[in-house]
Amino acid sequence: MKNIKVSHLNNPLADISKDLELPLQANGSLIIPSYLGEGKFIQIEVTKGLKILYGDYYFNMDVSFQREAKSISPSPLLNAIFQITSLPIPRIKIKNDKISNNVIYYNHLFDYQIFIPAYTPSKFLQILITEEYINEALSKYAIDYSTYFDKIFNERWSTISPFTLEMQKLVSTIHHNENKGFQLAYFHLTIQRLFFLTTEELINNMRQQETKKPIINGDLIIIYKLKNLLQSQDEVDTSLNDICQRFPISERKLQRDFKTIVGCSMMEFRKMKRLEQAYTMIKEGKYTISEIVFKVGYNSNSHFTHSFKNYFGFIPSDVKNIV
Repeated sequence: MKNIKVSHLNNPLADISKDLELPLQANGSLIIPSYLGEGKFIQIEVTKGLKILYGDYYFNMDVSFQREAKSISPSPLLNAIFQITSLPIPRIKIKNDKISNNVIYYNHLFDYQIFIPAYTPSKFLQILITEEYINEALSKYAIDYSTYFDKIFNERWSTISPFTLEMQKLVSTIHHNENKGFQLAYFHLTIQRLFFLTTEELINNMRQQETKKPIINGDLIIIYKLKNLLQSQDEVDTSLNDICQRFPISERKLQRDFKTIVGCSMMEFRKMKRLEQAYTMIKEGKYTISEIVFKVGYNSNSHFTHSFKNYFGFIPSDVKNIV
């Protein structure tokens, strides 16, 4: 395994370049050579105080991106990482938990580890925002975050949320612009809009944490049992309502606690797991696409193909062409 230490969040690409022993290009990009894998990283200063780091790559070895809080940045920073697509989904280890397919917010005092298995196609977008930029930008959007200022910049924290639909569209727009050479004038406003949404979501999460009732251990065990049922092949035709009836707490509380712990709704989680199972079965080649559609609980090939493409970025028949 190759360990990459990201010490300075204000310039993460320099750390990646150093540990991979690869030169940075004049345009701020880093190209992964064939002996390590394939792809690239691009870091751009969109405007003063606002940077993005974009990655589209795979490695031919397991890779771990690590950061320890003792190596803090010169100035306070807020970060948001969007995992666009990855097969299989890389596991992001935070607070001894495993989370995938979410936007992860954290500040300059937080340490993390992101594990990417070998030959895993991966795309991500990271937004790096300084305290000064947040102060200036949020005043334009008339967002008052003064109550949470100390927590955001002076306490060690992270929070995890699933993509909202608008976030997904904006990230997709940025990804398509990358293929055109990252025309700054064209997508500057898109980056700013995504920053606004992430900050708004962050503040909403903090507000919810203040009013959220604690989850007791017994309920935590129930949620993990519920997770296992939702991704079980044996329960593919069982409705969510019928599954919830098996537990001694109300469906409303199950829904609320599930989203708190897992980061998405039961319906979203079940759909995600079905599509991941479908991807694995297509890759194994034991069943036809039509058979897999039935096995993962879809009623039509067209509905399955539409959901599959929205989640992975390509249609089911393209899976076998992926390295």
